[in-house]
Amino acid sequence: MCKNTLEEHPSPKEITKWFDYVSKNFIYQSSWGLGSLIAVVLNDNDFAPIRPMNIDDWPRAGLPWIAFWMKELFTWGTLEPVAAFLLARGDTKTRGEAEQKAQEYYDSRPAKTYANDLLDPRAIRVWAQETRPSQRTLREPVDFEQLVRLTRERDIYRYHQVYVTPIVVNGGWTWIDKAGYDVAKGPINEDVRLNVEQYEFTLDISHTKVTGRQYLAYQLP
Repeated sequence: MCKNTLEEHPSPKEITKWFDYVSKNFIYQSSWGLGSLIAVVLNDNDFAPIRPMNIDDWPRAGLPWIAFWMKELFTWGTLEPVAAFLLARGDTKTRGEAEQKAQEYYDSRPAKTYANDLLDPRAIRVWAQETRPSQRTLREPVDFEQLVRLTRERDIYRYHQVYVTPIVVNGGWTWIDKAGYDVAKGPINEDVRLNVEQYEFTLDISHTKVTGRQYLAYQLP
């Protein structure tokens, strides 16, 4: 999770294998396990059930905020929750940039703010919205586009766009988010399937469409 602390780094030819291992064992399996544990805690309340999709209910679980951030930390390869949030929203392109910008969030908080309150995702979301530039640079045309079927109702999703990855299930693609939850289904595109690790995919909730762009060399970690 801290690249600069590693004694060994993959060669350019090994990057794909390393990414595949991390994707299967950390981004998917570990995130799925953590999500399941948190779900058990959220459901362990017979008198006043906690609604998993309502963030205002989460504090009643009695868990510190960092417990809810663990999946994102695994997914984005950082120890900094604010950086993971910025990466998930697409507000920053690299971990280094996200971690540097995260310090701006902490600097904006009142002195002596309780450590747990600093990691309240609601406060981080408000700060990110307030500091996001009003105009964004137009992106390059997409390399891949596919209409999909959402596996949940649209109004459940907190964001209009979600970063996703395809996995093969029953002869088709199931699109999972970075936490390992399936969010959409669609047919396999054979041309893209052979080089799927070279793409960054985004699910547009409003238009039920997945778009993909090939990674550029300067964007690789």
